[in-house]
Formats: sequence, structure tokens, C-alpha cells
Amino acid sequence: MYFSNNLSFLRKQLGETQGEMAEKMSIKRSSWGSYEADNTKPTLEGLTAIYFYFKKEFKGINLDDFLFVDLQKKYRNDTAALVYGVESDSSPMITDQFIDLEFISKINKNLEALFSEKLKSSFESQDLDNKVNELIAKCWDVLLHKHVHLYKDKSKLMVMLAVIGNTEIDKILKNQINSKK
Repeated sequence: MYFSNNLSFLRKQLGETQGEMAEKMSIKRSSWGSYEADNTKPTLEGLTAIYFYFKKEFKGINLDDFLFVDLQKKYRNDTAALVYGVESDSSPMITDQFIDLEFISKINKNLEALFSEKLKSSFESQDLDNKVNELIAKCWDVLLHKHVHLYKDKSKLMVMLAVIGNTEIDKILKNQINSKK
């Protein structure tokens, strides 16, 4: 079983400490540390809660992998597959003669869903669609100018676009709050 290693790996992917994860799971920090050290196992109820917490954060995992596969090894070079549940694809999105339009479309749909969910409470329906489309265009623009090297790696590309978009969403929401004051 890889349960203890996977706990540590997934926690670190989230940038959380053992204490922070223990708090989220409503257990003692020492219990979480003991799970990661493979000294003890959680109850079935605890295991279920931990699995579903990580499943919510990482669309790419399933219960079998969570328990029986070394996730760090499996997702070493494919963060998008872990985070978004997108199948690993090492082929470049753009080469000198080829643009993978299907992949670009899939990315745009994922970004649209992500951004719409985050902004839906702040904009009317028509304004929301326009704002989401603006954001997606801005993400690609930033990527084209600052991170061109990512076009050769689909998994990093997807994560970077989501990071750029979330940064822009934070700015939009902050500006809305400030303009209401």
C-alpha cells in the first residue's frame, strides 16, 4: 500500500502542513503525522473523509490509485492529470507545422467552467460570459508573451493558464470590492 506516501505527496502538492491538514480533517496533528509515517491507519470513516477531500482537490485520483499506486511516481511530470483529471499527453500542443485545436478547445472549456464558477456571484449572466471570455483571452495573451516555452508541455500549460486566470479573478474581485466602498 502507498497510502502513507500518497498522503504526504498530496498534502505537499496543496502546500499544506501536517497541522493544517489535521485541522481540516478534525484530527490531531500527531494522528496525521502517524498516518504519513505509516505507524497507524485511520478508521474507515477517516480514510473515506481523507480520500474524498483529496478527490475534491485532485480530479485525477481514484480510490485504487490512492491506496495502491505511488502517486508521486505516477504524476511526477504530469500535474494537470492529477489536478484536472486530464489524461496524460506528452505530445506538444504546438509544433512548427501543427496546432492541436482540440486540446486548445478542451483547455478553454475547462477555464470557462473554472472562471464562471468563481465569478458567477459577481456578474450578471451576459456580463459574466463577456468577462470569462476576456479572462481566457488575457490568459492566452500572458502565456504567449511570458511563458512561450510551455507550449511544448501540455500539463504545465494547463496549470499555468489556470494560475494566470485565478490571479486575474482575484484582481477583478478586489477591484469590485474597492469600487463599492
